[in-house]
Amino acid sequence: MSEFLSKDEKEALQAGTQGQEHLEVPLTNSKSSLDIILDVPLDVEVVLGSARKRIDEVRNLAPGAIVELDKLVDDQVDITVNGTLIAQGEVVVVNENFGVRITNILAPYERISRLRS
Repeated sequence: MSEFLSKDEKEALQAGTQGQEHLEVPLTNSKSSLDIILDVPLDVEVVLGSARKRIDEVRNLAPGAIVELDKLVDDQVDITVNGTLIAQGEVVVVNENFGVRITNILAPYERISRLRS
């Protein structure tokens, strides 16, 4: 494995694994290592809004009922990946289908701070 790592990567690996047992997995090159995770499926959701209802209100829902959400028509929608907010956008219509135009992508530090709160 070490023949594929730079000097800095080797030093970081040695510093991070001292005193720990680990399996050595041969890597052919970094591109193929990345290819391994590119096929991992992720859940992408667009959140229009939310509502808080009592059990009896949910029980009484019927076809035709309207559930009022906490966002206005012109508010941006939240885009989450595996439950983590990553971006915001606006709803658009594309050939009779809904879509989302991304208007803002959260910086990595914003995503991490939201996970901690």
